[in-house]
Amino acid sequence: MKKLKLVFLLVFINILGYSQTSKTISIGILADKSSEETQPLLAKLQSEIKSVVGRDATVVFKEVLENGFNVATAKTNYQTLLDTDTDIILAFGVVNTIVVYQEKNYPKPTIVFGSVNGDFYDLPEGQQTSEIDNITYLITPFSYTKDLEIFQSLYEYKK
Repeated sequence: MKKLKLVFLLVFINILGYSQTSKTISIGILADKSSEETQPLLAKLQSEIKSVVGRDATVVFKEVLENGFNVATAKTNYQTLLDTDTDIILAFGVVNTIVVYQEKNYPKPTIVFGSVNGDFYDLPEGQQTSEIDNITYLITPFSYTKDLEIFQSLYEYKK
């Protein structure tokens, strides 16, 4: 949670550093799917962001756009946030990670939280930044191949 606070603090300091007056920051959220279990986490995240920003700006959260694990819907949702007055985009989930990863440029600051399969995407290990303007990712890598190798070492399966 400390890393998350630090990322938001840096993003908001950067945005707020150019303004002497209080302004409104609109944050759009992309999610694969939300549930009753994720609602308290979302509320906590929103509260933490507002506490980091403090009185320097008014933070407005737009409606969470869900894709239902559909890539086409995820692309549409992302484009919707690009076409509106959203200032910052937060993307959660595997499908949103895939969609955002496939983009070539990022007109609005975007932070990706998720996981990717290392068998399909080549994210440099140990790299501290995305090295791309307006995109930051907090991604947990995983690998089907490594998972199967570990399972094979635990249990000699045939198929």
